[in-house]
Amino acid sequence: MSSQTVLILGAGGNTGVAVAKKFKEQGWRVATASRSAAKDPLSQHTSLHIQADFTNPNSVVDAYQRAEQALGIPNVVIYNAYAATFPKDPKHAFDSIPLDKFGEDLAVNVTSAYAALKSAVEGFERLPVDATKVFIYTGNMSTGIIVPEAVVLGVGKNAVLYLVEAAVQLYGHLAARFYVGDERDRDGNSTMDKIDGEAHAVAYWELATSSEQGPINYTFVKGIGYKKFDVDRASRPVEGVQSLMKKAADAVAARKES
Repeated sequence: MSSQTVLILGAGGNTGVAVAKKFKEQGWRVATASRSAAKDPLSQHTSLHIQADFTNPNSVVDAYQRAEQALGIPNVVIYNAYAATFPKDPKHAFDSIPLDKFGEDLAVNVTSAYAALKSAVEGFERLPVDATKVFIYTGNMSTGIIVPEAVVLGVGKNAVLYLVEAAVQLYGHLAARFYVGDERDRDGNSTMDKIDGEAHAVAYWELATSSEQGPINYTFVKGIGYKKFDVDRASRPVEGVQSLMKKAADAVAARKES
């Protein structure tokens, strides 16, 4: 089979780099997109890098089209971008998250993800019957529990899970496969601020090379692979969420300074 193409939307220095490296090592053409220009080590593992504004879904469509023009129709599309506005007071989240920020986050987490999924499906329809066709959305534990500190992020993750489930039913006849990737620790808890890029690379490579649709909400553990966990929608404290909130605040501050 000729060389295949993967498009990674929202390619950061952890998961994005690890996934890009994995696919490149396997002989794939790699296109990446992020808010900023590619820097090492990401630039070492990508054939094409595109700057994209994930608050604008048309920017995602443009990134897909540029990847296709340069490298061919993407066989695998991975949406790894996210935005998260954390409430100042989790007990009063709706009071402390501005309406405009809620909308901006949904644009990144849902609307632009839909643009990526829509573009992927349109590409899958033009690929040969026996070609690899896989879409993966990077999720988190939000589909399993309620985390008040991450309510906006959780809304987005749950919305896209629904879209991915619909895609399986609507486009399974294309021999295409659709997933939400969800890394967990061995006890089933969210990895939160300890996301492991290498674990994602291994899991996403397995999904890309599997011949059949697997579990749509693909919960996986580093060193183990897929592991099914019970869904508990109850709200409860999650270790690492405070650290994640601080990292998000630091990232916002850094963008304002640049």
